[in-house]
Amino acid sequence: MRGTVEIMRYPVTLTPAPEGGYMVSFVDIPEALTQGETVAEAMEAAKDALLTAFDFYFEDNELIPLPSPLNSHDHFIEVPLSVASKVLLLNAFLQSEITQQELARRIGNPNVVNPK
Repeated sequence: MRGTVEIMRYPVTLTPAPEGGYMVSFVDIPEALTQGETVAEAMEAAKDALLTAFDFYFEDNELIPLPSPLNSHDHFIEVPLSVASKVLLLNAFLQSEITQQELARRIGNPNVVNPK
């Protein structure tokens, strides 16, 4: 349906750590690395790591890789709808190749904060 945001679920890789616990990584967002003593702790840390990595993409105005398709056995982090919307908006803006100044002009706001 047009105008809706699909739920974003990023696959998580949990790897048993030699010293105990689990190392956590994301195929799609390689910057998001973390760990946890239990699967539950690792998954909670994974959500924090993913959202923190998104913040860096937002700050740097970089395209955010979308999640790979899930397998039925995959662990995953579901991105909050508010963040998923922001990811899609940033990606659409960057792919449009218009400047912040041009976007501001189009929406009738000549004031642009932090133009790049």
